[in-house]
Amino acid sequence: MHFYEISINGPVFRADVVTPPQARKLVESGVWIVASVTTKLSIAPNPYLTKWSRQEAARLARQHPDLSIEEVVERVYGMREHPETGEEILSAKFGTLVHKELEDALNLLKFKKQWSNKPYEKFVKPFLEWFRIHQFNVVSCESIVAGYNTAGMVDLIAEDTNGRVCLFDYKTRQVAPGGDIKKKSYPSDCMQLAIEAEMVRDKMKLSYRPDVYTVIIDSNSGETYTKRWTDTAAAKAVIEAKLYISHYDDIYRLHAPDLKPLH
Repeated sequence: MHFYEISINGPVFRADVVTPPQARKLVESGVWIVASVTTKLSIAPNPYLTKWSRQEAARLARQHPDLSIEEVVERVYGMREHPETGEEILSAKFGTLVHKELEDALNLLKFKKQWSNKPYEKFVKPFLEWFRIHQFNVVSCESIVAGYNTAGMVDLIAEDTNGRVCLFDYKTRQVAPGGDIKKKSYPSDCMQLAIEAEMVRDKMKLSYRPDVYTVIIDSNSGETYTKRWTDTAAAKAVIEAKLYISHYDDIYRLHAPDLKPLH
């Protein structure tokens, strides 16, 4: 879970707030704390994922009886090989490392400089090439945006060849050998991007909703697929996202102290 503090200077990540009760205590004292977009959208029902994760947790507990419950939960989404050291690391840690390399590479690209880090090349270069071929320009990386009593980190904000703003979100996911990477994009990905695009539109005072893209990177092979969500899908996702965001605040009593919009 991630939480942000909203102030006159904008949203700031609060690493010291990790649970809804902690956030609610601050909200009740007058501090504007909001749960992140991904935290709020995590309440959206996903029967398949819920069933699978429970089964995987049970399997891991039987296989590793020495692990604590917390360690079992952390391992549910798998372990990956560290690109540099070769050690076994959590899937979430692997994703963080790849995100950082993409951020570094795109920031260098913005200033027409070359990126190089051989252990990560197969995970980074495919998207860099796609980005260059389609002639996008980097606006910013890892930008915090806020609105609708929530906040989130946008992996990449860019401009297309027409100068229109668009958003990208990276997902490192394991694709089975012979599997179709295109099937690794989910409606929740679109919800996250679509609501963040609304925030970016308000912040930048745009007359249109930015296009949104999910970048899926196979954590084994590095195969990459960039999916542009249709306008219809994004419009539907915004409505659903707003419902889950509001419902989260109802559940955990985390409504904004003054009930004013963040725009």
